[in-house]
Amino acid sequence: MDYLFLPGFGASLQILKVEIGGDVQSTDGTEPSHMHSIDDDNYERGYEWTLMVEAKRRNPNITLYGLSWGFPGWVGEGTKLPWTNSTVLYTMKWILGAKKYYNLDIDYIGIWNERSWNKAYTLALNAAITAAGLKTNIVGHDSDSGWNVCDDLSRDPQWAAAVDVIGAHYPSAKIEPICATLNKVQWASEDMLVTWNHGATCWARELNQNYVRANLTASIAWALINSFYDRLIYAGTGILRAVEP
Repeated sequence: MDYLFLPGFGASLQILKVEIGGDVQSTDGTEPSHMHSIDDDNYERGYEWTLMVEAKRRNPNITLYGLSWGFPGWVGEGTKLPWTNSTVLYTMKWILGAKKYYNLDIDYIGIWNERSWNKAYTLALNAAITAAGLKTNIVGHDSDSGWNVCDDLSRDPQWAAAVDVIGAHYPSAKIEPICATLNKVQWASEDMLVTWNHGATCWARELNQNYVRANLTASIAWALINSFYDRLIYAGTGILRAVEP
């Protein structure tokens, strides 16, 4: 934990992005949901709560960012898509649970990792955050297909007003000119994808180029730490390696 989060020591991370566990296989494992069903609430499952608490203990100024990779089956109300009021409830419960049980303020919330997104849902989530008196900002929309998010927002001022940060995955230090016209903060909201033992110089280059060439003010490494089995996909990926105990 010190190597990851302690200021001036090791990686000294300034942003921690965590998965909102959804009871689904999400690349290299499955993280449990805080709501297995609509009438279930449990904020002790999984390791993300402890990770955020320990990160905050080492760096009280660290930024916290939550994103769903998937959702339990009840979310979406049978539509097979999460663009319903149940998803707003589900996401808000997670944000509010972080505050109630761990005194954690979630600074940023995403939509759906590397999947589609939806205007009505974004507006509903933004309205719910405002109604709850929270300062959580919305990131749109963690896409792995370039900066198409900027096309959506440039055509729809109402949608754009609900989004605080434009986030794209693996942008290769490039951004579309249309993104600059939106006057939004822009992030590489997932980047790196190199192995822990070759990653330091690559990551340093990526941090510099993302900012200098594309004005991306945050670059978030995936994976945070390599702690999964070597035979799994993307084995070895991460800032650090910790496979024991």
